[in-house]
Amino acid sequence: MDSEQQTELLLRISQLVSFVDPLFWISDEATSYVVLVTSRIIDLLSSMDLDSLPKPETKLMSLTTQTIALFNTMDLKSQPKPLRKFISLVSENISLVNSIDSATDQKLKLLFFKIRELEPEPELISLLHQIYYLVKSKDPEWEKLISLCPQVQVSFHDGKFQVTGNVQRCSNKKRDCQFERYKFSGEDYTHFRCSACNGDDHDEEYDKAPLEIIHPLHPKHSLQLVLIEASYRTRECYCCDEDLEQMFYYCPACDYAINIACVEKPRRLSVDHPKWHEHTLSLFPRKTPLTCSVCALTHTRCPFYICPPCDFVAHQSCFSLPRVIRISRHHHRISFTHSFEKGDWFCGVCRKKIDNDYGGYSCIKDGCLYGAHSRCATRRSVWDGKELEGEPEENEEELKPFVRISDGIIQHFSHKHHHLRLDENTDRDYDENMECQACVRPIYFGNFYSCMQCDFILHEACANLPRRHHHPIHAHLLTLVTEYYNVMVHRSQVCSACPSLLRACFFYKCDEQDCDFQLHVQCAAVSEPLVHESHMHPLFLTSEPYEARLCSVCKKESWLLLSTKETFNCIEECDFALCFGCATLPQKLRYKHDKHMLTLSYGNKTSTMAYWCEVCEGYLNPKERFYTCEEDCCVTLHIECIFAMTMKPYSWWLFSDSLEVLSRDPQATSSIYTYTYREHSMDSESELMISLISQMLTISFSGDDSPQMHSKYITLACQLISLVNSLDLDSQSEPKSKIISLIKQIISVSNSVSGPGPENELVSLVTKMISIISSRDFDLKESEPELISFTAQIFSILLAMDQDSELLTLLSQLGRLVQTEELKITNNQQVPLTEETDVIDAYTDGTNWESELILYIISQMISLIKAEDMCPELATDLTGYVTQLIPLIKSLDLDSNPESEQEPKIISLIRQIISLRNTYVSGPESQLVSLVTRIISITSSTDLDPTESQWRLTSVTYKTCRILNEMKDSNSEMASLINQIRDLVDADERRKPESRLISRITQLMSLTNSWSYTSDRDSKIISLIIRIIDLVKSMDLDSKTKPKSKLVSLITQTISVYNSMDLDSQPKPLRKLISLVSQCLHNVRPTDSDSDSDGNYVSQVEDSLNHEPETELISLIHQIGSHVISMNPKWKKLISFCPIFEVSLNHGKFQVNQDLTCRSNRLYYIPMKWDCLQVNWNLLKLPGENDFTHFRCRGCNGENHKGYEKAPVDVKHSLHPKHSLQLVSSQPSSVRTRECYCCDEDLAHIFYCCLACNYAMNVACVKKPSVLYRDYTRWHEHKLALFPRLQASSLTCNLCALADSSSPIYMCPPCDFVVHQRCTGLPRVIRISRHLHRISFTYSFEQGDLCCSVCRRKIDNDYGGYSCIKDGCSYAAHSRCATQRNVWDGIELEGEPEEVEEEVVEPFVTISHGIIQHFSHPKHHLKLDENTSRDYDEDKLCQACIMPIYFGNFYSCVQCDYILHDACANFPRKMHHPIHPHLLTLVNSDGVINVRKKCSACPWMCTTGFFYECSKEDFQLHVQCANVSEPLVHESHMHPLFLTTKPEEWRVCSACKESDCTVTNETFNCIECDFALCFRCATLPQKLRYKHDKHTLTLSYGEETSTMPSWCEICERNINPQERFYMCDEYCCVTLHIECMLGVALYIKPGLSWISFNNKKMYALANNHHMSRPLCFICKERCPHKIVFKYDEVIFCSQKCRGKYRH
Repeated sequence: MDSEQQTELLLRISQLVSFVDPLFWISDEATSYVVLVTSRIIDLLSSMDLDSLPKPETKLMSLTTQTIALFNTMDLKSQPKPLRKFISLVSENISLVNSIDSATDQKLKLLFFKIRELEPEPELISLLHQIYYLVKSKDPEWEKLISLCPQVQVSFHDGKFQVTGNVQRCSNKKRDCQFERYKFSGEDYTHFRCSACNGDDHDEEYDKAPLEIIHPLHPKHSLQLVLIEASYRTRECYCCDEDLEQMFYYCPACDYAINIACVEKPRRLSVDHPKWHEHTLSLFPRKTPLTCSVCALTHTRCPFYICPPCDFVAHQSCFSLPRVIRISRHHHRISFTHSFEKGDWFCGVCRKKIDNDYGGYSCIKDGCLYGAHSRCATRRSVWDGKELEGEPEENEEELKPFVRISDGIIQHFSHKHHHLRLDENTDRDYDENMECQACVRPIYFGNFYSCMQCDFILHEACANLPRRHHHPIHAHLLTLVTEYYNVMVHRSQVCSACPSLLRACFFYKCDEQDCDFQLHVQCAAVSEPLVHESHMHPLFLTSEPYEARLCSVCKKESWLLLSTKETFNCIEECDFALCFGCATLPQKLRYKHDKHMLTLSYGNKTSTMAYWCEVCEGYLNPKERFYTCEEDCCVTLHIECIFAMTMKPYSWWLFSDSLEVLSRDPQATSSIYTYTYREHSMDSESELMISLISQMLTISFSGDDSPQMHSKYITLACQLISLVNSLDLDSQSEPKSKIISLIKQIISVSNSVSGPGPENELVSLVTKMISIISSRDFDLKESEPELISFTAQIFSILLAMDQDSELLTLLSQLGRLVQTEELKITNNQQVPLTEETDVIDAYTDGTNWESELILYIISQMISLIKAEDMCPELATDLTGYVTQLIPLIKSLDLDSNPESEQEPKIISLIRQIISLRNTYVSGPESQLVSLVTRIISITSSTDLDPTESQWRLTSVTYKTCRILNEMKDSNSEMASLINQIRDLVDADERRKPESRLISRITQLMSLTNSWSYTSDRDSKIISLIIRIIDLVKSMDLDSKTKPKSKLVSLITQTISVYNSMDLDSQPKPLRKLISLVSQCLHNVRPTDSDSDSDGNYVSQVEDSLNHEPETELISLIHQIGSHVISMNPKWKKLISFCPIFEVSLNHGKFQVNQDLTCRSNRLYYIPMKWDCLQVNWNLLKLPGENDFTHFRCRGCNGENHKGYEKAPVDVKHSLHPKHSLQLVSSQPSSVRTRECYCCDEDLAHIFYCCLACNYAMNVACVKKPSVLYRDYTRWHEHKLALFPRLQASSLTCNLCALADSSSPIYMCPPCDFVVHQRCTGLPRVIRISRHLHRISFTYSFEQGDLCCSVCRRKIDNDYGGYSCIKDGCSYAAHSRCATQRNVWDGIELEGEPEEVEEEVVEPFVTISHGIIQHFSHPKHHLKLDENTSRDYDEDKLCQACIMPIYFGNFYSCVQCDYILHDACANFPRKMHHPIHPHLLTLVNSDGVINVRKKCSACPWMCTTGFFYECSKEDFQLHVQCANVSEPLVHESHMHPLFLTTKPEEWRVCSACKESDCTVTNETFNCIECDFALCFRCATLPQKLRYKHDKHTLTLSYGEETSTMPSWCEICERNINPQERFYMCDEYCCVTLHIECMLGVALYIKPGLSWISFNNKKMYALANNHHMSRPLCFICKERCPHKIVFKYDEVIFCSQKCRGKYRH
């Protein structure tokens, strides 16, 4: 056989193969064609000499030879019946190819299907299958195809794909394989999928597409080939923005999908688009919601290209946006703009606000303020797809609908062969058969045109319809056409806006080819804004593409056949939508059986009247739409019924007279564009009601029981009752406001009160008051006594009412609501500028007030000590100075306040002397310390008689002076320090008097300003005034050489004016001030008794300064102050801050409190010229500067300081390029402020802020130049670019795995690497308190579910964190969690060798079995007591934990009463605790209490006993707190608890419902529910003993549903069964409050004392040595606890009560 025959055989078999697939056997010609091709193959094989084929033969000929041989030897009768019949039928019909009848055709098809299902498969059929697949694979069209074998199946729900399972093969038979070919790109098929075997049986024949790939657009995870289940609509491909195919590549973890064609396209890592941006743009493959600079959208449906330093981000798909276009919503061309001018812009398409900082389209005509979002303007329903950049403007040809023949006669284009006459007869009868040929609706009323020769009729409005029309819902031009359809046979015959046929009427049709858009004339005539009777607001065409909204009137969704699905929507907050069908219903029409007009009614939701339709006589729902007669003839009709009578089926109409359509003129629509919704404020009745109730509450709580107050209260009550009566609350189903709603509830509850009780009495009294006030002859004066009596009774009943009373609860809610509303009103008032907490005093010559006063007092004391004859008068003066000096030094609290670099020399010397007080045991130094201690004791004592105290103090002072004189020549360190103080005083005395005067005047000016109020300000002012006067007196002003300095000259003038001044003629404030100062001068030194019976000095100063006209003395004093302040050279170089706004931080955002540029917003207590002195300036220094660099005048905010350079109030910064930053001042607050965006430090008092973006930077950071590119080779190999967008909060940092925007971001876009600037400082290797080993940074984690061991939340494996460096240890933590200040000690250990663990020091030495020597009790041995049957003794306290020995073993001293629990004796000497990063050491307080040492975890003090202390920080823990750690399994909660509290996080304990103010704020938290447990509750003993019960008591956590009553055995008060309490384990019913059992001051032993406030002692006393318990001075109740506190000779039951005590 030659090659031509083989080629022809292959061709014939290929033709047959194309028809063998059953899917193609659907036409009648298919069977005939198969039989024809089969006959030709048989003929061809018959002509071949198969025996002479060369060897080896081809596979096709080999299979063919086998098939023929098998067929020739086959016993036909032994074959299956379907095969036998099929062969027979084919053989019979081979000669009748062209005449196969339909019956034979059906038989062949049926037999073919039966043969395919034969089991087992006949050998002949098997060989034919092999031939089939072999021929198919040789086909050039199939040979190059790639097999798709997806292993995962997904479904599409709610915008996301969900994996539903694996793809399963449908059949195990190769004969069932069916191929489906795909064209993913180009015109040729490139891939196929076999639905039967999913490609498993075609491995050898075809190449396979990869099942998993790594793509540059999604480098973090691999993408899997998936198959989507059948779905109506899928999602777009992330790359090409086209719909996803049936198979695509997908990442289930990120919900990322990309088409197969896009996978094969090479990705460009950078592109140049000069049309959109001047720099090269880099691909950023991360799927994150960044706002596109072009379209202003944040969708992630396509890749981003980005220029980080320029903050330019663009979707790949946005590069194809046009520059100049024309849209259907505007009559001018619009062009693209990268940003909009300032102002409120709203999109002309969707009517939503436009962000001025991003791109969009605006009108090219000057003065036209039309704008639109980029994607809104380029919708296919709005834009025709044509780019008009560079194209000339086109003038559209206007086609008139008719030619005017004469007055009232026209020739219309739709009726050219006849003329139409205008009929203006308004009195004609209604004829429902007279229909307009345009809108197919009757002539209800109005003018119309009628043909002069036939019955053609047009409404006048329809005759004027334009021939060409632009409609907002379609992008192309529409033309008015006249076509007539009778039945609906095709979609093109349906209106594209409403669900009705286009029949027997005019309609508008699109001129473009392949566009089947058309509109009824009535749908084309309604446009936006639409003012419709069904809704109060104007409506707009704002529907999104593919959005199908439910019509609020007919309650139907947009019909599926509609091409637009457009509705008219309300842009306010009422979610109203109106479909075109409802929008075009006539508002008025006629009915043949009623002479009046019918109006469309939209129903009454509250109506209960019954209506019936005049046509169908059926019930008519009054809450739905219907037509009703305008008059009183009660005609009502269903909408469907009236249209069925007057209209033909599927016909619609237009009634333009009834539609209020606004003009499309821009001037008419501008008011709609700028229309904004204003929220209704509270109604006047509610405001008046709040005012009345607020005044009544104020009077009630004022304590004023005067008749005037009673009268005012009754007057307010009368007004309130009258107001409530006038509201008619019964008719209000929905009250206007919350307060009216509450009053209505109170009235309702009052009406339901029945039976005896306080509620009934209260209602009865109020009813009587209302009846009196509401009576016609009511006279307030006559009724006032009776009303006052009723009011008093009401208050007494309210106090006696049960707290759970529903009526009392509602009244309490009313009171709280009134207070809240009043507070809102108060907060809306302007707040005066106030002083911040860190005021910097002005120039004081290097000293502060305390140091100046100490120097002054010591100088006076030294001058007295130097006196040769110490007379009693001098001794008295010296004693007076001593009594002033000691409290002053104590007030400095030198023990607790560490030494600072800027501390004055005198205070530093005193600090050193105090530190040496315990150094000397003999000699004059020791005697001096003893004498000073006695002086302090005498001055602090309150028990001594004043005369005796003075005598003792004088005696001790004599001795002290003698010792000081003896120590002059001593060489001891203390004597050296005392001599330095002498030298310092001498130097101060030798200092130029004028310089000292300048310093003291400066301090005085600082104190007299109204901003720096302190409790001891008056005494400081008087002291400085006296010292200034003394200094001026000591200056010989007359002998000064000429010329005098300006300061001396001014002082001389002032003294002259003062001496010549007539005091009686001066203003009263000045006269009073001079009198006060004179009194103090006569007393030489001001004392507490002198200050102040006549009012404080500052008020006198302010009154004197405020007096108009200004006196000459005050004017000279101002000149002196101004001159003294200006003499400081440091002021001249300062830069003035003039902030624009004062802001406050509220819920993490800055809000403007007041505009500082408006002078009316600032409050002035003294004249402006005084308030602007430099002492009233805030001085600030930038980081790194030694001197102050800036100032802010609190008086004028910089207005009066033109001579100083001003800091800019508006700046543009590269970290925030979109908006300018404004200089603002923050409102002083005790809470922590926010961090600077740049440096991560707290914001200063004055900073730069963008209020629109809530963006803030310190002044120092604004001055620093931003670094646009950085090399962080430690973290990334490429250069990183700054990305300044604040919206970068949606970008997750690769190092810390957080997506916050509190720090600038640097990025490498192509590598998808993003890092916070602050994260570049993260350490590589560290050690933390939560783990035994070192942990090191890793860029990603291995696959698996990892949780952070600090916060216990899931770790994202794709981002950085810390993991343990030890093999086999799976410890991991988030980057930020591992570097928290309470976890990490701040030390970087990279490259540092592992430290050798310190040798463990045992807490005790074992002497023998059961006998130890403990480090805390080294002098004696302790013996183990294992007697478990001993009696409980509550006085036996463990010396470590200060808790009784309830049960268990303990160690007791063999020589004294020292006791330790067995567990406490084994506490380690050193330990690491999870809540602190440093090593803690166990210390023993030895009974020395220090009020400053408070446990850092719980609210109790570290007093006696053991506690752990940090050697590096002020941190200590009780041993109880130190020995609870995580995970904590606690009886109060079902789940384990962990220490997951973040720094600065405050959580309320779920057990005690409190949030204790501790150093750490740590709580044990449940990671499964919102449960938190504080350390105080975690360390409460679960079991303990009570001296009056032989059983164990257990801590019960209460039951929410329990109602059983219980009483405390100690205080005999009720125990709430739903709260915690101790109860007996047995059945003896002993229950105790926790406080009664343990006390309210844990870990304090009776008998202790310590120095507390005002240097007075606080005593802790046992509360069991009296016959009756003492009364607490504050709460006036018996002290119930084991310990009471004595302070200032007063008894308190707790430290809480002590805190309320005031001297």
